[in-house]
Amino acid sequence: PGILIFVRSYFEFVRLRNRLDDQNVDFVALSEYTERSKADRYRSLFANGTKRILLYTERAHFYYRYRIKGIRDIVFYSLPDHAHFYSELLNMFDTSAIQQPTATVLFSKYDSMQLSRVVGVHQAKQMMASETDTFLMA
Repeated sequence: PGILIFVRSYFEFVRLRNRLDDQNVDFVALSEYTERSKADRYRSLFANGTKRILLYTERAHFYYRYRIKGIRDIVFYSLPDHAHFYSELLNMFDTSAIQQPTATVLFSKYDSMQLSRVVGVHQAKQMMASETDTFLMA
């Protein structure tokens, strides 16, 4: 099982892909521009554990709705513009793993619209105004 890193825009995707390349991290990257044969191979490599990290764009999910197997942890580098993508990705967790899966969301004050779509307007306002930087959602 591995880590899925979800990014909203292609610019973030390119920035993260280049950063991971610079750090010599062993990963696969799946965007809307990835050829279908490569996408299938990358998903297979991720599912069987050969590659531990999968970088994934919102547009790839929007257009292809890939069913990705082997997800143990999800990192939302940016929240999706389409709120239902959040729950769709969480439903792809590999529940057969012994370890409890985790979802980590990185957000700033500029992500308030996306955050309010996922958790609701009232909760998003509370999270943005809070002094703490960690939130646990069940």
